[in-house]
Amino acid sequence: VPKTITHLLLGCVVTRQIWEPLLIAWNHGGWRSSADSDLQPGGPPSLGLLTTFSLVFWTIWCHLNDVVFNGAYPSVQRVLLTIREEALRNGSSSTYKGFSGC
Repeated sequence: VPKTITHLLLGCVVTRQIWEPLLIAWNHGGWRSSADSDLQPGGPPSLGLLTTFSLVFWTIWCHLNDVVFNGAYPSVQRVLLTIREEALRNGSSSTYKGFSGC
């Protein structure tokens, strides 16, 4: 499988394990995070949803860089915890509402 940006942020084994509990917590468990998915709901996405997706993408990207350049071990739990901490720190508690995967 080519290592495209879409694959790295949506389709690889680690990132699918990150997206799955988040999507379930946001009542979008029917969405599938995969390389061919656009992760869009039926209507236009809200600003909150776009902000949340940006946080998840950024956290995944930073973690992948840590793995590649610093030899860190891929950790789904660490990424989920970082997302949770950032969401709570920035007053986005609704972003993480219902999620207890950490």
